[in-house]
Amino acid sequence: MTLEFHPYVLEDVRVAAQGYLETSPAMADAFLAEVSARLGKVLDDPDGFPMCGMNTSFRRAKLWRFPQSIVYRVAGEVIYVSLIAQALTQGEVSEEIPIMNPGLNLTPPRDVRLPA
Repeated sequence: MTLEFHPYVLEDVRVAAQGYLETSPAMADAFLAEVSARLGKVLDDPDGFPMCGMNTSFRRAKLWRFPQSIVYRVAGEVIYVSLIAQALTQGEVSEEIPIMNPGLNLTPPRDVRLPA
């Protein structure tokens, strides 16, 4: 199996990591490590995560220590990662998007095929 990402997914991960970086570099590193590890678990057992709801083909792999989930669907031998969703509570929506840190490096997990 291989992973394919929606064009905005990696940018969403980078933006979230940048937000954590503003709090702590260790927290940003932990977030990126957890996303990578969770994607590895999705590769290992793509059908092992719950469906996002009834009448959908999307599944959700929640992160353990962070309020994000990986939303994906399986089609044959390809896992399409559609988004990294963040659970928001009332009052957490912000109009500001953090400026990206050009030194922030997101290393994709094994067998990743990025969109062209």
